[in-house]
Amino acid sequence: MSEHRFQLDRVQDVTDRDLATADEDLRGEESIHGLMGAGEEATPLDLDQDLDECPFEMAVAQPRAVGLFKLYELLSQKVPPEIAAAVGKARTPVLVIHQMTPFPRFGYPATRVWGMGYLVHNLPESLVPVDYAPRSELLEVGKAETDVKLSFSASGKFDLTSTAMGVANAIPGVSIEGLSYGVNAKNNLVLAFSLKLELLKIMAGLVGRGVRWDFIEQDERLDRGTKMLQTVLLPQELRAIDMDVEVWVRRRRAFLGGGAARAWRMAPRRLTVDVES
Repeated sequence: MSEHRFQLDRVQDVTDRDLATADEDLRGEESIHGLMGAGEEATPLDLDQDLDECPFEMAVAQPRAVGLFKLYELLSQKVPPEIAAAVGKARTPVLVIHQMTPFPRFGYPATRVWGMGYLVHNLPESLVPVDYAPRSELLEVGKAETDVKLSFSASGKFDLTSTAMGVANAIPGVSIEGLSYGVNAKNNLVLAFSLKLELLKIMAGLVGRGVRWDFIEQDERLDRGTKMLQTVLLPQELRAIDMDVEVWVRRRRAFLGGGAARAWRMAPRRLTVDVES
């Protein structure tokens, strides 16, 4: 899967008490780090200086869009009547997978991330948004370091209640981590996605035809790959989805006072995602 690197667009200073209480040990931890790859005599980076250059590189994987009907076809299964009836003949339900990872920029300590965000917007007008994950309410069902099973309901929404416990087999022909299938208690085929909740605070919501996710660290680190999902309905003739993607990252700025953070927002990029159908 190809990867996109985003360029810094602007710097903002913000105040957020959640960020302050979540990361009180940050200064002590980072004071023991020197420059990455530097020798013993190197001068440690002053993390409280007024850094305008972002200490992170935000890497975004090329999104994937997989038609749900294709998944049934690969499993040699007929599309369930309730899904066909809910969707109709004019539109196709599609699963879109996003992923971002904040990497420390070379020459900077492997500093912790306080918060980061991902926004996908300016999608085709013919696209109908259906659902997205993770959602804020997922944290009320699962907990950190817990795999939450999300199945696809008749309308293409994510469903937490009907997923079979035994869903574990990868779908042949589709290499997507976490995507699997199984049979539920009623002996019906279930397509599911396993999403690990490693982030303790998530704010997410629909923005037009797209989705915005904000992640805030509490006692789990954010400096790792984070996966996001959305389901949409597309006209059958639409073979690619154009979208704008924006990302941002935040960390504490102790010299600005309690609860202060610096946010680096990256310039948006226009991406084209082929629909695998």
